[in-house]
Amino acid sequence: MAGRTTNALVGFSNRNGCAAARVSDCNAPWKAFLFCLLALTLPGPVRSQDSLRIESVGLGNYYSFTDPTPVRVHIPALSHGQSIELEFLVRSGNSPWHREISRTDRFSQHVEAAAGQALEIEAPILITQANWRELQVTASTADGQVIGSVSRDLKDLTSLANGPFLVAVYCTDDAICRNVQSQIAFGENGASGSRMNQNLRLTTFRDARTEWWAYRVAQTVVVAGPISGFSSGELQALENFTRGGGGLVVLEEETADKDFLAAYRQGAPTPMAIQVGRGRLFRARSVVSEDLGRIFSSGMAGRIGRETPLLPLQASADPFLTRIGVAFAFPRLRWLTIWLAVYLLVVGPLNFAILRRIKRLEWGWASVCVLAAVFTVGFYISGSARRPKNYTVDNATIYSLDDRSPVAVEYVALRASAPKWGDVRILVNDGALVVSTGGGRFSQSQGNGEEGVDIGAAMTDKARIQKGWDVELGTPLIIRTPMLRWSFQDWDFEGIHKFPGTVHWTPAGKLKNETGVSFAEAVYFDFAANKQYRFSQVAAGQEIELAQVTASDIWERIKMSNDQFQESLRIVGGRHDGSFAITEVPSWSYQVPKIGHLFAGLSDEPVSGVEMRPAGEHRATKAVTIVYLGEK
Repeated sequence: MAGRTTNALVGFSNRNGCAAARVSDCNAPWKAFLFCLLALTLPGPVRSQDSLRIESVGLGNYYSFTDPTPVRVHIPALSHGQSIELEFLVRSGNSPWHREISRTDRFSQHVEAAAGQALEIEAPILITQANWRELQVTASTADGQVIGSVSRDLKDLTSLANGPFLVAVYCTDDAICRNVQSQIAFGENGASGSRMNQNLRLTTFRDARTEWWAYRVAQTVVVAGPISGFSSGELQALENFTRGGGGLVVLEEETADKDFLAAYRQGAPTPMAIQVGRGRLFRARSVVSEDLGRIFSSGMAGRIGRETPLLPLQASADPFLTRIGVAFAFPRLRWLTIWLAVYLLVVGPLNFAILRRIKRLEWGWASVCVLAAVFTVGFYISGSARRPKNYTVDNATIYSLDDRSPVAVEYVALRASAPKWGDVRILVNDGALVVSTGGGRFSQSQGNGEEGVDIGAAMTDKARIQKGWDVELGTPLIIRTPMLRWSFQDWDFEGIHKFPGTVHWTPAGKLKNETGVSFAEAVYFDFAANKQYRFSQVAAGQEIELAQVTASDIWERIKMSNDQFQESLRIVGGRHDGSFAITEVPSWSYQVPKIGHLFAGLSDEPVSGVEMRPAGEHRATKAVTIVYLGEK
């Protein structure tokens, strides 16, 4: 049948002879021309059948609305090198019945693409807490031409909040992966009959991340595979994750790399926790030794917890900003009472006494209105006199490091105040990353309303529109936001900072400051002995002799009326004007620490490169450097 069909077609062509030849000769040039034109006008990704796509969101589909979520995007190869702008839009809503958009968060990032080279980009995106969320990623060229756009419903993401914690395991061998997960979940014997922690979540990964914040959602990372082939960026990401408060468990035999965190991995592995910055390092001999199961079955939550017993307890500089940042003073009740009493006396008895004396009581309707207007203007002027006249920026920075490395995690808290309504931009040039403030909400003095105040939404059956993030990622990181008149707004940032050195013990038993920073005041806390040593000034490179300083108690026990005792901090060196004193640092914990040694220094050198546009005055700029010390 196929042969007969072919013959018939050939016969038909032969029967039409010259006509068919003429049609073919006419159409061939046009077809070639149209094909070439189409090939030239189509963008490179279409010609190569490659497209923009979202490779992954979160770490093993887990995320936390308080931490940046890594979003990995594949950008197709282009025909020639050019700048590309990626736009990440996170649309969300709180209505469980209608898919109405109540908030849109925008993040953008500029990348440079070489000709013919596809890119894999990972960006830190803040995903808010909502009933539904959708992510849209759009890639455009510098002249606005859209390369591609892709969307993904985020309903498959699992939020880690209010109890659950994640343990991420790096492994390349399936048998080792199963053994490691069994020991983490059920203890050293890996018995399936053992009771598993109901809050434990497990995930595995084979591709190491190049940014420390990609691991932030995990409480602990277990390295159970070879890391000798890791790039310097991938190794640095694991180290910085640990310094930022994460738990890191290293299986010595499986990792097969003695250079990674070598300063902390001296001697034979032991089950004891080793402090690395704000985090903890645990060393296990191998997966066969079942050391991993012993570590997790012996109280993981208390031993690998991120912030215990660290200062500040929460990984942010908010308690520091609260002490040094601008605060608006509102009229007190006594002031309002006096003002109202004066108004009533003037507009009542005094006003009508004067009108009666001049025999013009009929003017009362006008005099009352005039006096009310005068008092209103006076009240407004009196209140506005204490409001900001210029844009201001308060910068509170906390550096946390240990005595073995000059690498510190930095927590930056900024507070901007505005004298009038308008859009402002905040620029941070230190490579810091914006993180959620106050559990994922903006912190404002005015303008965003309180959660639960939805009178308009109830009347219109429409979701209340919330203000979302507008962030340009990169260096500098730029935040755009509208501000109301006489309002302030807070932002939190987190990053990594490297000092020239650290604060450490010398062989002679002295403390030496090699951070390169001169501290206006400093203190050494010996929590186990309940002693603090306060220094009026510590210069860069200076050695401190504790014996030359008078020690005082960190806390004291006060007997209450019910014969119970209460522990109270003793703030040594407190100022009469209420300004911050370095001895307040222990108050950044829920309870007074009873273990460990710590050095804290106060300086006027916070994170550099903070700008505000319109130009803002740097009102308060302070930094606290906290160094976790070992024994002498």
